[in-house]
Amino acid sequence: MSTLTEQERLQGVALVDIGGSTTSIAVYQEGTVAHTGCLQMAGQQLTQDLAQMLRCPWESAEALKCEHGRAYADDALNSETVEIEAFGTQARKSVSLRNVCEILQARAEEILEAIEIEIKRAGYLDTIAAGLVLTGGTSQLKGLPEVVEARLGIPARLGEPRGYSGLSDIIGSPAYATPIGLVEYALRGQDRPVTAGPSIHFEMPAGGLWKRLASIGRALMPE
Repeated sequence: MSTLTEQERLQGVALVDIGGSTTSIAVYQEGTVAHTGCLQMAGQQLTQDLAQMLRCPWESAEALKCEHGRAYADDALNSETVEIEAFGTQARKSVSLRNVCEILQARAEEILEAIEIEIKRAGYLDTIAAGLVLTGGTSQLKGLPEVVEARLGIPARLGEPRGYSGLSDIIGSPAYATPIGLVEYALRGQDRPVTAGPSIHFEMPAGGLWKRLASIGRALMPE
């Protein structure tokens, strides 16, 4: 995968993609995939919790999570508030940022506990020396790697696509790590070993999403 180092794959690591509706897990041991799993809980549950607890529209809850959300709450947030869209007679209302983060923390810890149980059930929790590498849109929730390390007691980091230039503002985040890795894998071929080489450069094509996707595909094609 485009986000993992060779050393991580060799010494043991769990690549955890936390998306919108599911969380996918791939455990690497001695350079190859040793176990995969999928959990039916992810970012949508975080948004739904906010929408229900704060009684606000789904879109408002999603924006709140992405712009102000954290995976943990601390005392520094006690006096901070944020304004959101609301139901009822008032179109907007102020909510406590600490309250927001407490809601997110509760669900984030539940997801992390489910991840821990799945990896432990497969027998790899004590063998992944490199811990967890987090990808997917929900992995960008502020403070999530720190919560992993505190709650699970193993190393954690955000996984970002490596070895690409150009379009870095678009594909250089954990949200695109898995799609970029899959494209790279498909274009290289299953039986072709991935070797270190010069960075792959993406150009910004003119006109439309499909042309941009086609350009990315061509840039990844082996010469």
